[in-house]
Amino acid sequence: MELENKVKIEEIKVEELSDDYPDLSYLEDEWDEEDQKIISSCQFNDETIKEYGWNKVLEWMQENKERLNNYGRTWSCIGIKAIAKINVSMNKNTSILQEIESGGLWGIENDSGEEYIEGIKKGQLEELKTILENMGIDTKEFEERIIKDE
Repeated sequence: MELENKVKIEEIKVEELSDDYPDLSYLEDEWDEEDQKIISSCQFNDETIKEYGWNKVLEWMQENKERLNNYGRTWSCIGIKAIAKINVSMNKNTSILQEIESGGLWGIENDSGEEYIEGIKKGQLEELKTILENMGIDTKEFEERIIKDE
């Protein structure tokens, strides 16, 4: 028997999990309001100030500070991964159920919007399908094995 006949995809699901330790450093800005100068920021720099002006950049940094302060109250972060349960036949009478996972994507803001989150889910499914194909597993029934959210 060839590998494709010994391994069968039983089900595929996408999970959203709590990201309890996200990297929120992208929201941490320091500035000197009096000198209109950015001390440190992952998002903004002198070029941003030149392009948009100090007042606009200051507004954005203050929004980041407020967002960071609201973490855990009004929003949080999640991770998304796709999981395939595959049945591996060992012989006529024995098989083993295994799980294969996509790499997952973490640090996703849970209020990012449905379209964005659905795009990430689709990307994780595509990654999982590639993993299974690279393992030599037949994926012709991949779409039919996906368990849809209800």
